[in-house]
Amino acid sequence: MPILDPFAAAGPARARGAFAASGDGEGLCFAVRAPLPLVCLKCGREEGVLRRPTRFHRTPGWARAIGGLVAVAAAHGTTLAVPLCRSCALRQRFGWMTVTGAVLVAVALSYVFSELALGSRAFALALAIGIVATVVAVILAYRWQLLTLALDDETITLGGVHAGAVRAILDAAAGTEVDAAPPPAA
Repeated sequence: MPILDPFAAAGPARARGAFAASGDGEGLCFAVRAPLPLVCLKCGREEGVLRRPTRFHRTPGWARAIGGLVAVAAAHGTTLAVPLCRSCALRQRFGWMTVTGAVLVAVALSYVFSELALGSRAFALALAIGIVATVVAVILAYRWQLLTLALDDETITLGGVHAGAVRAILDAAAGTEVDAAPPPAA
């Protein structure tokens, strides 16, 4: 699937204010092909921001409830070149790898403790440590990710977008210039 580049060179149809965007406390909704300004969607920085290909997907709730191949078949996704700074791009990319690593550590610890025959207490302790590590990794991964709240062929709604980035995108959609005020310290 080709990468949709909503940040391609601006033409007459891509002038400032040539796209619709809306934002509330829950998420930022914009056109898939919107010419977003170069401000990091996760932290609001304007320096060192590059457009990075990022995969977004959404599975309908009914398909998730059924699960399995139905959920896979009903999933809808797209790849967008979104503005992210280097550190946020790394977090976005490696967030779910952290979860996978925590699960593997939990399984490995459980296996090692069971093979060493240290008793059921050691096995239970290893299992508890693994579960806690997995829960912490999932929480961190969700904090680090841009979450797809809604997605169709024309629009996408993202959660986890920095307030400064929301303001910059809404200003660009309205055709006004973005304030030069620095983003709040993280």
